[in-house]
Amino acid sequence: MRFFWILLFSSTAFGNSQFCADLFAQRNSRLFNEGAQIVLVRVGVDQSYGGFNAPMDVQTGQYTFIPIPEQGKILKEYQEAAKYPSHLEQVPGEFMHMDPDFFHSTYGDTAGKAKQISKNLKPGDIIVYYTSFKDPAYADLQYAFIGLNKIDQVIEIDQVPIELQGMNAHTRRERVGDRYELVVFGSPQWSGRLSKAIPIGELRARSYRVKKDLLETWGGISTNDGFIQRSGALIFVNNAKSFIQWLEAQNVELIRSN
Repeated sequence: MRFFWILLFSSTAFGNSQFCADLFAQRNSRLFNEGAQIVLVRVGVDQSYGGFNAPMDVQTGQYTFIPIPEQGKILKEYQEAAKYPSHLEQVPGEFMHMDPDFFHSTYGDTAGKAKQISKNLKPGDIIVYYTSFKDPAYADLQYAFIGLNKIDQVIEIDQVPIELQGMNAHTRRERVGDRYELVVFGSPQWSGRLSKAIPIGELRARSYRVKKDLLETWGGISTNDGFIQRSGALIFVNNAKSFIQWLEAQNVELIRSN
């Protein structure tokens, strides 16, 4: 018997919302602006960050997004909300790094990838998040899209206004040293978690890569032969317009909730 927690929380201090919209079915929507870039970013627990893969049902698209463990020191006012649910006993550590934060439409990053975001991305560009899942019915891992952010603004960590500092995991923890960090604030209308995971990967040439038919549809991506097993650098989709047309055809909803 399979059991999946589709929402990690029903209510948290990080937010919960009834917002739900079939944005991809609205072909005249403004999700995609001409000239916008699409980048893919890997998020969530896996064997390297957490020691396991979150569950997914490939047949239904049901899944659980489980954030990686928090490695920093969370500010006192956010600690209670940042605790992992008690049933997730396999997670090492007490607190989670809720990033992306789908309720607040934010994503934070550090060091090299943060510098890439600052240098290469602009308002209107879209970050699409994917995770490596485990479905017990399959031997291989399942790589799938789980959400997106349409960028509204990118703010370096020290410049985030105090009234916005509760909106992302990177600003809910103590600063250590002078490493470069930033927070991406997305447009709430065009950002969110997907109601169903969209499988995109397959095991090919000893690594997990984007399926060949999807690579062709998207015009390829910036890694060698669709490599997505790691995303130390931003992964760019070569044909953003074709990608959005494909995404719209998946008929999934965006949910503003963690």
